[in-house]
Amino acid sequence: MEVRIGNACRLLVEEEFNMTEVGYACGYNNISHFYHQFKALTKKNPMDYRSSYIKTEERKFTE
Repeated sequence: MEVRIGNACRLLVEEEFNMTEVGYACGYNNISHFYHQFKALTKKNPMDYRSSYIKTEERKFTE
């Protein structure tokens, strides 16, 4: 699970895939299960994870 979710985190920040495409690309056939496992490991849903990463990167460029 950690390897799959780690790969999902990478895809979320490096690629322009939507959440469903990320889940399928990481080997999940059930997107609800992907969301559940993602949140259990990262404490955020995939969309929030991507948003927080983007905000962090934007802050680095403005400082």
